Amino acid sequence: MNIKPIRNDEDLRTECKRLERVYQASEGTPGADEMEIHVTLIEAYEHKPFPIGLADPVEAYAYFLFSSHGRVIISFYELCIN
Repeated sequence: MNIKPIRNDEDLRTECKRLERVYQASEGTPGADEMEIHVTLIEAYEHKPFPIGLADPVEAYAYFLFSSHGRVIISFYELCIN
């Protein structure tokens, strides 16, 4: 068994395939130990925070306009001009 850290989504897919091979191993067997290692690596990667950059101001404004609050404002504006 070759243990490597999961650094990207491709590594994650590879690790999931390895987990599938030993998923139903009986407790106390080397396969069960390997399964536990794979699960621990996958959980550690999935709980790792990924930074999210700031939104583009135009995209943020467009999101607001199409959210429920934006529809209320647009509907109110349409009522005023009609």
